Amino acid sequence: MASYSPFVPLRIYSSFTMLDGAIDPKAIAKLAKTRGFPAIAITDKNGLYAAPAFSSACKDAGIQPIVGTALAVARPEGSNVSGAFGPAAPTLDWLVLLVQNEAGWLNLCHLSAMRIWSARWSMSRMCRSPPWKATPRA
Repeated sequence: MASYSPFVPLRIYSSFTMLDGAIDPKAIAKLAKTRGFPAIAITDKNGLYAAPAFSSACKDAGIQPIVGTALAVARPEGSNVSGAFGPAAPTLDWLVLLVQNEAGWLNLCHLSAMRIWSARWSMSRMCRSPPWKATPRA
């Protein structure tokens, strides 16, 4: 099979993105290896659930894992048109954020947790290491 080494896919949804992704995170790493990709990114929507399995599988396959997420960002009020049945639902745009280093990982964990828990800040177990000094909230 031909090598795609100058190309790195940066927007792949795994099976953790319901309705949009169907491939297991571990299979993404295997596919990257067979296609000759030096690195590959996973950008599931609104979460980092597949990141541990994906990163581990990439490491085992000798592929550089790039972890990220596509966060839904609502457009400001007033940009949505009301329909015959009342106000329209907010229009969502997808902002893809990729991790570059440890600080980026912690920031993305924080943003993902904020997205999931709305205004209430919470971190999952995978985001607790390395330690992070949270800024005090007012």
